[in-house]
Amino acid sequence: MEKEQKTKVSPLTLFKSRGYNGCIADAYRLFTDNFSSILRHLWLPLLLFSAFIAAAVVVSFQGSSLQMQGIATGDTAMLQKGSIFILASVALILIALVPMNIMYGRFFTMLRQHSLTDKMPLKKEKLPKAETRRSVRRTWIAMIAFGIAAILLVIIALAPLLYGYNGIPFDPSNYKWYGIAAFLAIVCFVFFLPLYNVYESYVIDHNKGLFATLATQYGKSFRHWGFLFALFVITVLILAIIMGILALPMLVLSTADNINTIGMAQGDPDGLPASFPLLIAITTLLVTFASYCIYLVVYTIMYYAYGSIETSEKERAARKSIEN
Repeated sequence: MEKEQKTKVSPLTLFKSRGYNGCIADAYRLFTDNFSSILRHLWLPLLLFSAFIAAAVVVSFQGSSLQMQGIATGDTAMLQKGSIFILASVALILIALVPMNIMYGRFFTMLRQHSLTDKMPLKKEKLPKAETRRSVRRTWIAMIAFGIAAILLVIIALAPLLYGYNGIPFDPSNYKWYGIAAFLAIVCFVFFLPLYNVYESYVIDHNKGLFATLATQYGKSFRHWGFLFALFVITVLILAIIMGILALPMLVLSTADNINTIGMAQGDPDGLPASFPLLIAITTLLVTFASYCIYLVVYTIMYYAYGSIETSEKERAARKSIEN
């Protein structure tokens, strides 16, 4: 008798049925096992993005301080100067989107390579240029498309308040509008949640365009809404704890800056050292760099959620064909 040779399947393979615990555990393992390779391929765009965000925060702090002093003293020139600083910080954030999308494009290229070969690219390997460009382009398209969808859903949820709110928070006549807005917010969330899986499918599977991906994936994703919701809640809770800890240094610096600005508006001398803007810049750069490393883990979790849903749908189709 000939012995059948079984193909070994990696435990971290993408297309495998998993629960939410399995998605989180395997995502953590894939990310940590390949962290040095991920950092090797992403460090430059991530560093540039963090630097732009740090510059934007410093400029924003300076602008807010000038505006508060201008309001307190009635100095129109100072108020205008503060507004210019704020606009400059917004411009820096928009520029930061370029390295951010390059970073995500490279990371999705690595995940796509893993989906095809069960292996992440090594540190010494170069990412395929054509595929990386395609991933970056798809990241831009997905960010804009799903950003617009999110804005539209927020407008729908807030529409009752824009229509009926009279400006008095605790006026009983506003309560019905609060209730309608809350109901619409829940409905919008229900329909928006499956888009996370559509997003992941679009940036991983390059064989379909955005609308084709939406048409084929949204229904599948909606059938697994409970799974996506459980994964979303657990991920958000873990993320909130980690990000809360990472944000503490920025919270301390922000509080010190606000207290100093209020004091200066009341005539007190500047109590912050001259190196304070540099301290804010370095802290913001480090916090942003670390935070977006954590966000990459979240995308890895959604990557495994996408693989699990695809596997479950194939098994469902197979059962249907047998029954028929």
